[in-house]
Amino acid sequence: MEISVLVSDIFKLKKYVKYANEITDDVIHSTQFYIKYTNRAILVNLHHRPLKLGRLIVLQGTHEQL
Repeated sequence: MEISVLVSDIFKLKKYVKYANEITDDVIHSTQFYIKYTNRAILVNLHHRPLKLGRLIVLQGTHEQL
């Protein structure tokens, strides 16, 4: 093989690796966003109603047990 062909293939591979890394970063960032969004929605939902754990009822505002 000629050196010029190898150099050409190396640059193509480098380009594909860079593209794959960018796609991976996009997937990571979007996943982190959706995890934050989901956690925020769960937290808001939990703050709007008392938690019922068996016979124990935890009131969010006063933290009293009934």
